[in-house]
Amino acid sequence: MKKLIIVLAVMIFLFSDVAYASDQVSFEIDTSQSDIGVLTVSHPQFENQKYKILIQKDGAKCYFDIVPDKQSECFPLAMGDGEYTIKIFKNISSNQYSTVYNNDVNVSLLDQDQPYKQSVQSIEWDYSMEAIKAAKTLTENLSTDEEKVKAIYNYVIKNIKYDYTKTADTISSTYLPDIEDTYSTGTGMCYDFASLFSSMLRSVDIPAKLVKGYTTNFNGYHAWNEVYINDNWETIDTTYDSIKRHSYRNYSMTKEADDYTAKYTY
Repeated sequence: MKKLIIVLAVMIFLFSDVAYASDQVSFEIDTSQSDIGVLTVSHPQFENQKYKILIQKDGAKCYFDIVPDKQSECFPLAMGDGEYTIKIFKNISSNQYSTVYNNDVNVSLLDQDQPYKQSVQSIEWDYSMEAIKAAKTLTENLSTDEEKVKAIYNYVIKNIKYDYTKTADTISSTYLPDIEDTYSTGTGMCYDFASLFSSMLRSVDIPAKLVKGYTTNFNGYHAWNEVYINDNWETIDTTYDSIKRHSYRNYSMTKEADDYTAKYTY
């Protein structure tokens, strides 16, 4: 088991070398599941402080906020085989951060689709969740992945409606989807739709990506999915199709990839 326990001693200089404040935080960095594309970070609860984790490979970077009260979170190692740089930053003032951890991890995946089947921070699921039980029920008598994707897709666009009250002004910049809330309320923003769809598909062993970026089909920043069907990654936008369905307009499950520009993929 590859597990590294670190104690981070943070020295923050407030006025050059005239005065300083110091504190100590402990994190546990677990790379034992790196072969399936997962990095686990555990920590004690903390208050009134912000930490971010950076996962970087070959110049590509993904930043994640570490949730103070979760104590253990999984993050994706989804950039293929090779050497990853892992950094943890502590917020010291406004938008300034200090590096408190920096290490490299070698990743050799069992297969390249493994990261897109896991439970990670923005696509968090387990088999006890009602949404995941529903995915099992919807697909248990189906034989092909394409049939399973269509069954879950149809369920999502029929039963989840777009929540127009969730905007950049009404949610936190650190907002994370809760698939059980989306499933039980039957409403969500694009991020919620993409997380729910990914989670349900991953739970029945179908690789699914959550993608953030821009599309000609939606105004502003958006989230959608790419799903592996018939040896292809297909672009699927359940948010867009739910809006279309509930306004009695035509739609189709797969989209033109050229209409979507990815900024981040999880």
